[in-house]
Amino acid sequence: MGEQPRLSREPLTGQQVIEDLSMLRGEFDLIALSFAKTLQMTSGQGYKTPPKGKVLTGSNLVLEHLRRIDSTNYETGQSAVQIAKAINQSRQHVSATLSNLTNRKQVSSEQRGTRIRYFLSPS
Repeated sequence: MGEQPRLSREPLTGQQVIEDLSMLRGEFDLIALSFAKTLQMTSGQGYKTPPKGKVLTGSNLVLEHLRRIDSTNYETGQSAVQIAKAINQSRQHVSATLSNLTNRKQVSSEQRGTRIRYFLSPS
């Protein structure tokens, strides 16, 4: 890259701002692309920052995702692959987590043909 943007405390003119921003354009494009990919992976739905002291484990991530999409039956449920993409985890990790949640009766599953969908168990 060319010269670096100025680091000054003096107010910049409009032209100086444009020049400084144009020098950062390549870096900004990479950041924007990374952000767009993240939005695409999460379907534009982000997660809230957990409260201090609360660790988001695989189980918490899956349960939070299913709550957020209001998944209560087969029609609103999702496959392990869909959940994995939504929470940015591997399919294998999500499958193991879903197995544990199903055993603890926190998540239910229903199979129709070759499709298995997971959703929150009724309280």
